[in-house]
Amino acid sequence: MTGTLRTRLAKLERVVCDTTGGRCPTCQGEPQAVFLVMHELALDRKSIRATGDVYLADQSIGKFTEDRHDPRCLGCGAKARKALVMYTPGVGPERTGKKLVSA
Repeated sequence: MTGTLRTRLAKLERVVCDTTGGRCPTCQGEPQAVFLVMHELALDRKSIRATGDVYLADQSIGKFTEDRHDPRCLGCGAKARKALVMYTPGVGPERTGKKLVSA
């Protein structure tokens, strides 16, 4: 019975691999996690500084691990490249994400 089950699973894996082109359905073979690095305006409004808060951007939540030093795809486990986006609330379009604990 286990031979039949293994054969069926192997066939299913081949079909999925052929359908997706052999790529992970979560990251499509291009894992890139987006992080928002929070900044704030100085009182004189002439400079900005990092606050130390880092957020995992909405488009990356549920696709990548919440490890800001070693993000990985939740679908295939591939190491993701990090895209760091400098974000200052009140300047530019509103962005949201999930706050990560500083390590």
